[in-house]
Amino acid sequence: GFGERGGGANFQDRAGFGDRGNGVGFNEGRSNFERHSDRGDAVPSLLDSVSILVPGGLVSAIIGKKGDNIKTLEDRSGTRISVLRDNVSFSAEQMITVKGEDRGGRAVAVRLIHNVLVETQAQLSLMERESVYDQAAHGTRLMIPNKDMPMIVGKKGSMIKEIELASGARLMTPRGSGANEGGIEVGGSMYTILTVKGSPDQIQCAVEMALDAVYKVLALKH
Repeated sequence: GFGERGGGANFQDRAGFGDRGNGVGFNEGRSNFERHSDRGDAVPSLLDSVSILVPGGLVSAIIGKKGDNIKTLEDRSGTRISVLRDNVSFSAEQMITVKGEDRGGRAVAVRLIHNVLVETQAQLSLMERESVYDQAAHGTRLMIPNKDMPMIVGKKGSMIKEIELASGARLMTPRGSGANEGGIEVGGSMYTILTVKGSPDQIQCAVEMALDAVYKVLALKH
């Protein structure tokens, strides 16, 4: 399975994905880029989506030849995956958004995308690896709208601590991750990077718990 080495997972969605014989390259997904792109005009809601920051040069590995990889990811997770339409240089960062009503399905998609990135990076040359974010060493980076970060952090960091204890993952945020503390601007809205580090199992569990924490608050307001 793709990137499942050492994960210890009984994961039902790994049959055959990521076989090196597929010949997935960095440019093969470009022709299919438009179909899986999103202008990002609206701020994604954590009620039905989650966004991930990835190196631009690895986006085509996620899309795959003729869109085969991204279709497989979508089918296995029951989600819709789109790429923010922007510059797609090798070192530029790109935001990928996973949409779907099921929070567990979105967490599975994050896990699968993480696995794609880790295994693809392992095939890069030393020079290429030095020019992009090291997914295996540092973890998956979620893009959380600033207004939603307090729900994930919790009072005095209580929610993050709870997620870390239950999942075994490490969650890291910049200091002062409040609603008005800056961050990364995308489409006129501010985001904070939440880095989730651990095994594929741990990352999936932590992401689902983080989405649950936001849902429990936002659902009460709707």
